[in-house]
Amino acid sequence: MPKIRQTPSVGQVASDFAGDIDEVLVYTRALTGAEIAAMVPPPPADGAVLRYDMESLTAAGWMKDLSGHGHHGTMVGTADVAGKTGQARHFNVGDRITASAISVPGTDFTVAAWFRWTTNPSPYYSGIDGGGGSWELRVLSDGRFGATFYQSTTVWTEIVSPLVYNDGDWHHAAAVLRSGLVELYVDGVLVAQDTTNPITSVRTSTQTVIGQVASDFAGDITCAVQYSYVHLAGGVAR
Repeated sequence: MPKIRQTPSVGQVASDFAGDIDEVLVYTRALTGAEIAAMVPPPPADGAVLRYDMESLTAAGWMKDLSGHGHHGTMVGTADVAGKTGQARHFNVGDRITASAISVPGTDFTVAAWFRWTTNPSPYYSGIDGGGGSWELRVLSDGRFGATFYQSTTVWTEIVSPLVYNDGDWHHAAAVLRSGLVELYVDGVLVAQDTTNPITSVRTSTQTVIGQVASDFAGDITCAVQYSYVHLAGGVAR
C-alpha cells in the first residue's frame, strides 16, 4: 500500500508523474464554474489550428503552438536565426519540426509560412506537409513553390508557381484549398490555381512536418500557420 504523504507534493503521489506541469494552483474554497473556465482561455479568435512564431518554446524545449490547440512541435536540429520579423529557425539537411496530425475537416484549408533559401531541395521537394499523403505546401527542386491536396493516391488537386524564389530573400507562401480546388499565393499575390475537377475530401493526416517532405529543406522558415478553413483577410495577403 502506498504511504500517506504528510506534506504537499507535485509530480509524485502514489506513483511518479512523467511529463510537463505548469501553473499549479490550490484554493481553500470551492471555485465557481466561471472561475475554473477562466483558467483555460479559448484559442485566439482568428481560428488557426497551428501557429508557430518559430521563437516561442515550451518549458520542455518544444516549439510552442500559439494557436491554443496544443500542437507543440518536436525539433530535430534547427537553429535560432533572425527572421522576417522576430526570429526564425534555420534548417540544415535532416532538420525538421514534427507535431501531431492536422487533418482537413472538409474541402477548405490554409497552410502558410515565410521561407528563405538559395539551395533547392534535392532530388524532390520539401516544405510543410500533413503526412500520410494528405496535404503539402512544397518548396520544389527547381526553386518554385507548389501545393497539393490528395483525395487518394490517384486523385488530387495540385498547382505550382510560374516563378522561382530561391533568391535568398524572404517569401511568404500560402496554399489554400477552397471548395476542393487548390490556390497558391506568394507574397500576398495569387500566382496559380486549379480550376477543374475539385476533390471532395482530403486523406487523413498522420503527422505535421515542417522542413522535410520527400526531400530535406535547407534554409530558414518562420511564422508557420494552419487554418482548417479558407483564410484570406489579413492572413494570406502579406
